[in-house]
Amino acid sequence: MAKPLGRTQTLSQLQSPSTPPPQETTDNNDYCDIQIDDWEDGTQPLDEDVTMDEPQATLGASLSVSQDAKQQRQVSPVPTEPDDPDPEFISNQLARLKIKVRDYGSYPPYAMSSPPPPLSATSVASGLVVSHHNTNSSAFAPLTPETFDPYKGLGEFEYRLRQHPRTLPIPGKTTRRLLDIGWISEDEVSKRCSEEDKKSLCEFDERNRIRALKLSELRKRREVEFGLSADSEETGSGFAWGFDPKTGAYPYLVMRYDAIPSYAERDRLVTGVRPLFVTVDRVMRMAMASERERERDRIEAEEALNQRKKDEEEKEREESHRIEVEMLEERAKEEREEAMGRAAAIHEGIKAPTTPNAARKRSPQQAWADDEPDSGDENEDLEAKRLRLARSQSETWYEKER
Repeated sequence: MAKPLGRTQTLSQLQSPSTPPPQETTDNNDYCDIQIDDWEDGTQPLDEDVTMDEPQATLGASLSVSQDAKQQRQVSPVPTEPDDPDPEFISNQLARLKIKVRDYGSYPPYAMSSPPPPLSATSVASGLVVSHHNTNSSAFAPLTPETFDPYKGLGEFEYRLRQHPRTLPIPGKTTRRLLDIGWISEDEVSKRCSEEDKKSLCEFDERNRIRALKLSELRKRREVEFGLSADSEETGSGFAWGFDPKTGAYPYLVMRYDAIPSYAERDRLVTGVRPLFVTVDRVMRMAMASERERERDRIEAEEALNQRKKDEEEKEREESHRIEVEMLEERAKEEREEAMGRAAAIHEGIKAPTTPNAARKRSPQQAWADDEPDSGDENEDLEAKRLRLARSQSETWYEKER
C-alpha cells in the first residue's frame, strides 16, 4: 500500500513525486491543479484506497486535465482548412513566374536542330556535345539522347585489346563513338583491333546505314505525297526523330573532358574498368553457357519429337500392312468357301445358290415359309418341292462349313 497523498498536490506531483511543487502563477495555461482535500487524520475523501498498481486516480486526473485543456485552449490564428486552389489559378501563377512545366505523360512538340560537326583527332572538347532543342511546333518527338562516357569507352577499348585470351569483341558502338570524338584513329583500329572487333564495327555501321536509307526513302515519299520541300521541318533534320540524317546514328551526348588521354593514362583507365568488365565477362560467359544449354535442350527436344513421329509413322505403316494382309486373307478365304460351295452344288446336281448371305441364313422351315407365298399354286409339282428342300439342306451345310 502507498502512503496517503496528504496535502493538495498537482498533476506533476502525482506523476513524479520527487519534483518540487511549482510556484503559484496567475496564468491558467501553465498548470492545471487538481484539488484533493485533506481530512484531519491525513486521509483523502476517496471511495477506494489509491495504490500504485491501481491507476484509477491517474486516469481520472488525465481525463480532467484533457477536458480543462480543451476548454482553456485559445483559437489558433493559423488557418486549418486545406488550401487547394484551382488548376487555372496555379497555371496562371506559374506562367506569371515564368516557370516551365513539362508533362511527362506526353512529349511536347520539340524538334532537333542540326547535329554538331564531328571533332577532329587533335581537337579538345570544352563541354558536352549537345544537340539543342527548340520549341518549334513539330509532330515528331525527338529521341532521348544517350550519355557516352569516353573514359569508360576508352578503358573498355584498351582492356579488350590487352585481354588474353580474348573473350568478347569490342562493341562497334564504342569504337565508332571513340572515332567520332577523335580519341582513337582509323590507323590504330586497323593495326590493333582483331577481325572480330572490325566485324562488330562494320555491323554497327551497316545498321546505321540501313536506318539512314530508310529515313531518306521515307523523306522522299513525304515530299511527293504532301508536297513538302526538302528544307521543311517535316522532311528536314527534325523528321529523323533525332537520328543523324546522314549516318543514321542514335543521338548521344559526350561527357565533359579536358584533353585526350595519353597512352600512360590509358593504363590507369584500364585499371579502373578492369573490375567492372571482369564481372561483365563472367556474367556474359554464364549467359552464353545458359544459351548453349537451352539450344542443346531445344535440339534434343526436336530430335525426340522427330523420333516419336518416325515411330508413330512406322506403327501406322505396320498397322496398315497388317490390315491389308487380314483383308487379303479374308478375301481368299471367302473365295475358297465360294469355290467349295459351287463344287458341292455341282456334285449334288443342284445350282449353286445366288442369294445374299442374309437369305442363306434360313432354316428349312423358313425356306418353305418364304417359298410358299411366292408359289401361288397349292397343287405345285412334287419335283419342285424336292428341289427346294435340297436347296435348303445345301444352305444349312454351307453355313455349318463356314
